[in-house]
Amino acid sequence: MKSYLVHEGDNLDALKSALSQTMPDELFLLRFHPGLSDEGRKVAIELLGKTTRQGCVVLDVMDRGTPVIHHPLISLIQQAGIPNLCVAMDLNPGPAQMGPFEALHHKHPRDRSQTGVDFEGIRGYFKDRFQVFPLVKFQEESQLDVLYPTLMVFADAGIRWVQLEPLFPNYDVAVKIKNTFKMLRMLQRTKLQIQFSYFLENRRVWNSKTDNLFSGPIKLDMDVSNTCTHNCTFCTYYSDAGMEENKKAHGGKLSPDRVKLLAAKLDTDRGMKFLKALPDSVEFIQFGGIGDPYTHPQIDDFIQVARNRGFTSSILTNFSYMDHARLDRLHRLAGPSGWELHYVVNLAASTGETYVKVRPNQTPATFEKVIRHIQYANRLHEADPTRRIGFTLLLVLNKYNFRDMVHFVSLAGELGVNQAWIKPMEIHSDIHKEQLPVGSELEEYKGLVMKSILLADRLGLKLHNRHLLQAMLNKETT
Repeated sequence: MKSYLVHEGDNLDALKSALSQTMPDELFLLRFHPGLSDEGRKVAIELLGKTTRQGCVVLDVMDRGTPVIHHPLISLIQQAGIPNLCVAMDLNPGPAQMGPFEALHHKHPRDRSQTGVDFEGIRGYFKDRFQVFPLVKFQEESQLDVLYPTLMVFADAGIRWVQLEPLFPNYDVAVKIKNTFKMLRMLQRTKLQIQFSYFLENRRVWNSKTDNLFSGPIKLDMDVSNTCTHNCTFCTYYSDAGMEENKKAHGGKLSPDRVKLLAAKLDTDRGMKFLKALPDSVEFIQFGGIGDPYTHPQIDDFIQVARNRGFTSSILTNFSYMDHARLDRLHRLAGPSGWELHYVVNLAASTGETYVKVRPNQTPATFEKVIRHIQYANRLHEADPTRRIGFTLLLVLNKYNFRDMVHFVSLAGELGVNQAWIKPMEIHSDIHKEQLPVGSELEEYKGLVMKSILLADRLGLKLHNRHLLQAMLNKETT
């Protein structure tokens, strides 16, 4: 989701730049400074209509003395194929005023909110042309006496998204809004998504200060497949030791529960419906699972839907299932920084020799294939610098690969990835304890961590968990 305020005298170059990074189904809020010329507004609307299928123009309920229902830009917005209209309105009371606690005993919230009544009329007027959403503005604390009934009107009308725009930061205002949200939660009005205006620089602070649980999720994980074709030694489920441990406990065969767990994949229709129904508050989604998400036959479709909606997408994978045609398609979904579409590649080695120690059922050729695919993605970026598939190289440390640490950092630098992630192995069972460096290896391990940090600094390479590695050096390794 993106937003842009077109200022007076704006030559629209910055808007064009923002739109160039907008995805086809990404919500884009476009708003105009009151002093912007009519011609500037028209050009901006035409640009928005050509960019995304989910454009939204913000208009004041009264703009230059003209009611929004008679606004001269309405026909142009419709002609541009823009499906959404956001109406900015002041928070105004109706005939009777009362606070949220008193309002609990009142049966007709619409009688107490002129804003709610006016919006119902505007929404009805445009019902065959636009999805209409309210942006509620207020600058005085007294206006908040009708915030609760106004939001109740919106909730009862099935409005799915509301923006609030307090014009000045104020502690008492934050407390009143917080109490209003509390009452809405008590009445279980949880389907209403309430955001502080995307045009406020401190919108996240407002969310925090008001305990806004109606703002919608920002980050989420989506597990799509528990299947994997690798047997990494540090994996609880697919390592040879992990498999044998389960078989020993169940008469020499994998337990039915384990078989069912490892075969599980997200139903495609359910996954698609989920992605399409996510609120526009979502900014980041990670695709993963117990296994590798690329063992799901529709993973590319999931990623495309997520990226088309503008969600930053991260995929945790061994990256061995790629081919050039697939990377060509993915490149078109990427953004300019390498973070918009990003792969966390569980490489766990810096050479083919170490790769097969960590993955006994693989060969050095698999390692080389993964490296070639990363290099091919880099060449796509060189040919089209506006898009870049990003990478984090992951090294899960154990007794088989910890001596690769420094060379792993060097390899990450050579490949030009966004960052390297040197991750101490998590201990979940005796399987993991048996893979820890022991005795004199511990000092060697610690020394290699130091050398890896220094090399990354020299190469200008970001280490994902540098603070954790540094903390390991600042205490005794036990």
